[in-house]
Amino acid sequence: MKTSNILKFFSVAIILGLTSGTVRASDKPEQIAGQKRAQTFVLKQQCRSLEGNYTVQFDKNNLRIESRELILFASAPKWSINIVNVPKKNYFQSDYISGLRLIASVRALSPFTDAAPFKLHSHNEKVVELAADEWLSSSTRANKKKLSKCWTLKSKEVDPHCAEIIATYYGIPFVGLPLKCTYTGAGNDLMPMNSRQFDVEGSKEQEFRWLETTEASLSPRVVKPYMIPKDFKAVKQISEVTIAPTNSHTAMDAKFILQDISKHPDSLFNSR
Repeated sequence: MKTSNILKFFSVAIILGLTSGTVRASDKPEQIAGQKRAQTFVLKQQCRSLEGNYTVQFDKNNLRIESRELILFASAPKWSINIVNVPKKNYFQSDYISGLRLIASVRALSPFTDAAPFKLHSHNEKVVELAADEWLSSSTRANKKKLSKCWTLKSKEVDPHCAEIIATYYGIPFVGLPLKCTYTGAGNDLMPMNSRQFDVEGSKEQEFRWLETTEASLSPRVVKPYMIPKDFKAVKQISEVTIAPTNSHTAMDAKFILQDISKHPDSLFNSR
């Protein structure tokens, strides 16, 4: 089974779709530290398993993840989660705890859901010249070793609520604000049991790049909360702001699965 087939599967099964947006070229940490007026982190990230490019902006009190179709935003002190589907002209709102649980429920196919807990491995790493901590998760299942690595931003400027929303958005266990994450194992481990193909390609041990940060900068502008247009409709279920291809049985199956999970998220995850 080719890696491209795995990526196509995730583009159907997971709600938060393709993104767009531009970020200026990254600055070195020394240059960033010297910009006294700078207040907002701006990251350009790629989540290849979701086949998307993400623009993430955050400061001490606000978060905004902007995409071509979706915009997620949250603000202190409550950090209530808002997800807006621009093409559908609707939006979903939730308190912080419930919102995290619902987003996590549609990340049930992430390879990290059954991984061993991440343990801090190194304090002295860099991702696009940003200081980072490296975390490792190693486990064995069916006599096969699974290894996950995660690099998180090393900064006192990050609110834990903001970092947890971003990690959950990408389907990554929360140990900090994620900058990069990789998974090493068989491609079949990224697929549901009934979709696995036990050929050489599907069983081959290889590294999958789950998340990468390609550029980073600081902006003197404060993140502005997104103002939902008056003609946008509020919806009660997170599945109603999802995006998936429409002309396939797989897409329709995914829609019904997401609707069911959004109604009963506790069936997959323990309450917090």
